[in-house]
Amino acid sequence: MKIFSKSLYDLRQIKARSNVGEVDGIELLIGFRMKEDKDLLHYAKDHFRAVTLETWDFFYDGAGLDLMSDREDVRETSRRFIDSLMDMTIKYGLFPFSMHLVSGSVPFRTGDDLNISLKKEEDNLGSLKEYLETAYGGKIDRFCLENCLLLDFMGGEHVTLCNVGKVLEDTVHINGKACFDLSHYAVNFMICHDAEEGIIRVGERTYPNLIPAKLMEETSKYRKDQLNDYLEDLIARAPAGGIQRFHFLNMFGTDPGNCEGTIEGKIDLKRMLLAIKKGHPEAAIVPEVTEEDYLNPVKQRKILDLVRDMSAPNL
Repeated sequence: MKIFSKSLYDLRQIKARSNVGEVDGIELLIGFRMKEDKDLLHYAKDHFRAVTLETWDFFYDGAGLDLMSDREDVRETSRRFIDSLMDMTIKYGLFPFSMHLVSGSVPFRTGDDLNISLKKEEDNLGSLKEYLETAYGGKIDRFCLENCLLLDFMGGEHVTLCNVGKVLEDTVHINGKACFDLSHYAVNFMICHDAEEGIIRVGERTYPNLIPAKLMEETSKYRKDQLNDYLEDLIARAPAGGIQRFHFLNMFGTDPGNCEGTIEGKIDLKRMLLAIKKGHPEAAIVPEVTEEDYLNPVKQRKILDLVRDMSAPNL
């Protein structure tokens, strides 16, 4: 397994990642307001064997990275952003980047009029795939699609109900590669098991239940206490070579604003590492944990140490 550290697209944080131990590369989280920084990228390239970018999906007014949005401003901003990442990836010889899309999504606030409609998931995915193939052609292998949260917290009171990549096959189908986020699948699994007719209830808040039938059918094959069986089966089912990287973290609930980025939680991380090692030995493991100080990433080091320990040949 490859081991990547994680950093914001920030030179101070990148320099601080020299303290997390030996890694194979680094993944940089980049937002749509962040521009090409030659000095930053050259420093990262000089100090890490591989450098990759991950899109930051939050834009404004509850809108996320959505290449197929009905809103022209969101759609065009999204496309320009991805064009810039593609250009940077090719220009600097970076490892393919990861897109965290919320294409086909609907942003809303609790209490809003929920008389909303979504395109059929299959239509949206087909349109997205067609656009990416047309826009990038022979460069389609220079990115992968990350599976997104069903409920995605977008800042403030905004929550986005996503409608892309709900099951593993959807995500990989876009271009044959995917970023597999453990906690995203885990949160969706729990949301499906807790959903009521017409309502998704998260704490004191309620959202419209527009969970795709395909996802409900998949998760209903498992009891709520079989989350780790579900995740392990997903990892085993993923096509060999189809998972470019795993975002590796834990989660303790379903609140989209505060449920991820932990070390302890409902996911058996050691069990997941064994499954990844068995089925996807060439994939990169990228820790995504919340830190008190991102210039001293204590939790990231613990995750990376666990991955190194579990990478031993005899395990």
